[in-house]
Amino acid sequence: QNLGNVHHKLGEHESTISYYERLLHLVRSMGDQGAEMRILKSLGSAYYIVQNYAKSIAFPQKRLMLARTLQDPTHEVQALGMLGTIHHAIGKYGEAIAYHEQQLGLAQKLNQLQIVHKTRISLKSLCSLMGDFERANSY
Repeated sequence: QNLGNVHHKLGEHESTISYYERLLHLVRSMGDQGAEMRILKSLGSAYYIVQNYAKSIAFPQKRLMLARTLQDPTHEVQALGMLGTIHHAIGKYGEAIAYHEQQLGLAQKLNQLQIVHKTRISLKSLCSLMGDFERANSY
């Protein structure tokens, strides 16, 4: 995974994506689901950076399903946040709010205060964009 991070830092996004896709195939063949979730995160982020939102959405969705299957709330809260961020970027504010509200609830349950704070800011922004200022102020 470090090689993918090097390509990313160098701005070589296509190389980053290619490397992570090969690595994903490898860890899946080995059955390493923890590594799979980390690579799904990296692939989702890489496609987000190049603004390929259709592919970007697929990876955190897969990560979310796997995190729920494995009962891994840390990966779950991160995947929900990424899905909210991507939906915000493509203008699907209602869906973004739904993901961020799930993220907020789980982050509160896990006492992840930084994520709670950032998620509230995202929700306030999204509700404001939708003209729902009363709801925005509730966050």
